[in-house]
Amino acid sequence: MNKRRPIWSESTVNLYSLLLNYGGPVAVDLMRRNLGGPSLSRVYLQARQTIPIETSLTETSFRNAAEFYKKVCKDVDIKSIIFTIAVDATPVLPLVRAKGNKLLGFATNKDIIVQSAEDVIQVFKDVSLPRAQQTYVFALVPLRSDIPYCILAAPPVVKGENQGTALNWLIKSKEWGQQYNLNIYCLGADGDSKIGLGYLHLGQILNEIYFNKELSIRKRIKFSWTLVQFCRLWKTCIVLSKYKTDKTFISDQTYNDVIIAGHSFILMTKLHFLHHKNQPFEPWTWGSNSCEDIFPKSRCLSEQKTIFVMQNF
Repeated sequence: MNKRRPIWSESTVNLYSLLLNYGGPVAVDLMRRNLGGPSLSRVYLQARQTIPIETSLTETSFRNAAEFYKKVCKDVDIKSIIFTIAVDATPVLPLVRAKGNKLLGFATNKDIIVQSAEDVIQVFKDVSLPRAQQTYVFALVPLRSDIPYCILAAPPVVKGENQGTALNWLIKSKEWGQQYNLNIYCLGADGDSKIGLGYLHLGQILNEIYFNKELSIRKRIKFSWTLVQFCRLWKTCIVLSKYKTDKTFISDQTYNDVIIAGHSFILMTKLHFLHHKNQPFEPWTWGSNSCEDIFPKSRCLSEQKTIFVMQNF
């Protein structure tokens, strides 16, 4: 331990972490008061996280991800799964906290002592005191010690790093992913990657609807209605958020076309199943004019519910 400033080794932290797990925070606090020791927050972090987090994008992480999916997805071909790499800029210490007159949460070895509100303002203006943070790139996050961990970590984007850095992440991810049959399709920042995955999933569903001849009738109808529900929820979310749909959503004509097309496609599937069981299903088997002639005569909509009702089925 340094006489001027305590620098606690990992072995010391591990000792306190072990004490925390078995004796609780009271035991740790008693020992710290009598002998000194690392901060309780650091002890908690070490005790709760037994799996190391990588500090760079490596091939090992993709190998671990592949091993994990082989264990949990035994009945699924890993080549059929779409993966997305999410860059999450959530800091390990998301907020700067105060303990007495000491500020915590900055990436510096010295203690930051403040005496007034003006001191706090000046600290935040000081560019030499960056906040402590760690950007994670998630391929998978099973924080369990009994299975391979699949966390990819990259340093936070700072001055000098740009879209080229993210592009390099994606290129390397795709290269390493291909070695282990992981199909990496997109990279985005936090929510962006989730939305990207959603659109990719919808695209995969549409591809199944139109081109998979072996798809069951039940699943074809379910997949067809997924797009309708997605558009409805999307529009509802925009309306509830008090945004104007004419500027932040597809046009009303396109929206109505999607809803009607969803009904028409389901009706077309049902009629084909009833009258042409021995013929392969193709989306162009029925022309749009034929669908539109049959559609108004055989369905009705319930205004009170978001489901559709087909007559004479």
